[in-house]
Amino acid sequence: MSNLLTCQNLSIVHQQKKLLEIQEIAFEQGKFTAIIGPNGAGKTTLLKALSGNNAQTNSAVFYQHQRLTDLNGYALAQKRAMLSQQSQIAFPLKVEELVQLGREPYRQSEFAKFNEKITAWAMETMSLTALKERSSIQLSGGEQHRAHIARVLAQLVPEPNADLSGSWLLLDEPTNHLDIHHQYQLFSLLQKLKQQGLTIIAILHDPALAINQADHILMLKNGEKFAEMSAKAIAESCLLDELYEMKMGCRYCPHSGQYYLCPALAES
Repeated sequence: MSNLLTCQNLSIVHQQKKLLEIQEIAFEQGKFTAIIGPNGAGKTTLLKALSGNNAQTNSAVFYQHQRLTDLNGYALAQKRAMLSQQSQIAFPLKVEELVQLGREPYRQSEFAKFNEKITAWAMETMSLTALKERSSIQLSGGEQHRAHIARVLAQLVPEPNADLSGSWLLLDEPTNHLDIHHQYQLFSLLQKLKQQGLTIIAILHDPALAINQADHILMLKNGEKFAEMSAKAIAESCLLDELYEMKMGCRYCPHSGQYYLCPALAES
């Protein structure tokens, strides 16, 4: 399968400090790539570059062989959605109104007729239908986060059962504030969207979650690419130990088919 996004000679410097220096990386269409690494590795900086919102990096990021700078604002917003670590709510919007903001890129398009239906679907998907009339500032942290996920979904999906093979979703620590039920609900949804062709790129702080959910893992350290390979290959290597500078104790459970980490058992 072809690459949806590629970065070439990506260099980001702020106040004479190197934040990111990557010669080349590629993100395969229709795959789930997890970005992992210690604090300050450049993960969020890379995700922002892939969003097309950083004029400093747009010429180094390519979407299907064209620079992101070649996409106008509406075209970019219809193809790419991003969930930040912390999404602020500046006005006391109702939950439904907040989710509807995701439909803004389609206001003047043929997909505008689906605005109401997609908004309702996004709220139902994130278990928010019963809260749709509530003020967003009265929500708990987890409920607010789910509302922003629903907003991103409403932006990403133009119409029911859409082919998402040309679209990409960027997630910065998407499990923030979510209880375990809603975490699994989210990742189940991501797997379904991937089946519709969506390319998913997510920063995850839990390496075990990255291994179990992603197809591919990109490791960053000190603003550089440390390694990248399939999730299974990462799990069966010693790269996690080297990345985090500690024994991670990655184990495989044949009964669940899942990997888990036991750092305390790493020396045994």
